[in-house]
Amino acid sequence: ADGACSLVVRYERAAARPGARVLAADEEFLVLAGELTLGEVRYPAMSYAYLPAGRRVEHLAAAAGTVLLAFYSRAPLPGPALVVDPARTVERVNAFEVPY
Repeated sequence: ADGACSLVVRYERAAARPGARVLAADEEFLVLAGELTLGEVRYPAMSYAYLPAGRRVEHLAAAAGTVLLAFYSRAPLPGPALVVDPARTVERVNAFEVPY
């Protein structure tokens, strides 16, 4: 059991966490409602991202009422910053604009 999980995360109140974070897990999420900001990247509703393990994010902020569907390849615990292959990163995609 490596702790891989799927979560629905709801920020009832606006939230902010200054400072860098690095996860030991691959992180994949879809913003269902509201808006999330990671570092300099804004994720409005229906934004998707895939962030490989070891990717450094400078800060996190979520608007009140933001809801995410998140997936982690292992327990979403802190880990070391790694050199991440940019080809594995999906910085942000509008789910309504993806050609299915």
